[in-house]
Amino acid sequence: MKKSFQQYKNNRTQWTHILTLPIFFIAFMLLYRPEWAISQLSTAKKDFDFVITISTCIIFGTILFSRGMFFIGRDKVTVRGYCIWCFAEIIATSLFIGLFLWLIHDRTYNYYTEVGFSIRLLFSVLIFPYIIIALASICLEEIQLKDDTDKGMIKFKDSYNVHKLSIAATSLIYAASDENYVTIFYKKGDNAVKYVLRSSMKRVEEECKDFINFYRCHRSFIINTSYVKVIGKENDGTLFVELKEPDGTRIPISRKYYDDLLTRL
Repeated sequence: MKKSFQQYKNNRTQWTHILTLPIFFIAFMLLYRPEWAISQLSTAKKDFDFVITISTCIIFGTILFSRGMFFIGRDKVTVRGYCIWCFAEIIATSLFIGLFLWLIHDRTYNYYTEVGFSIRLLFSVLIFPYIIIALASICLEEIQLKDDTDKGMIKFKDSYNVHKLSIAATSLIYAASDENYVTIFYKKGDNAVKYVLRSSMKRVEEECKDFINFYRCHRSFIINTSYVKVIGKENDGTLFVELKEPDGTRIPISRKYYDDLLTRL
């Protein structure tokens, strides 16, 4: 799920939740009309459609507000946080539907009894669209990643697994890490520009693994070998590569990578 989590954070997925959950709920309840729900949701069968319609409006309103809040703070939400958010979404909706049932039943039942029933009802019905949306998001992510790879594009994500930058593999010059940040140097037109990303070198290396020109020559550096101009040695014995872009840039080489890099070049 972590690999595909970006799909859960985009605007399209939020609207999918907002529209799909209430539509699925009302369609399921009106088509199947489960007896155990009819007896609890209304005082008579003729009231069932009305109660389901109002409950659907409550679901729509709650999900609309919830997904709006989620989208605003999506960059800080982790996979675990997202799962908790979905669980809390159902609980919050159940509280409102429970209040509605408590009022239309003239407080015949205890409020918390109505809430408990609402939780059981929503989990029983809405678990299906939640799972379907999750599986669809995973499939879409896999397809998008494959398309990006086929097109020679590298997608960089931050430490929250949020997509931040997509560039052509041929334009990436090198990446340099500094504690919790990685600076991506790449060609944009005729200029060499940089983008600072909160991420790790291990993650960046994983994102570049499908492209043969990228090589980790040092604990803190990954280079595009097609931009290597010369390999040399400083007076103190330090090994380095000099890059064509930006002109004269020198990147250190760890000794354990030196022989392998020569073979690649």
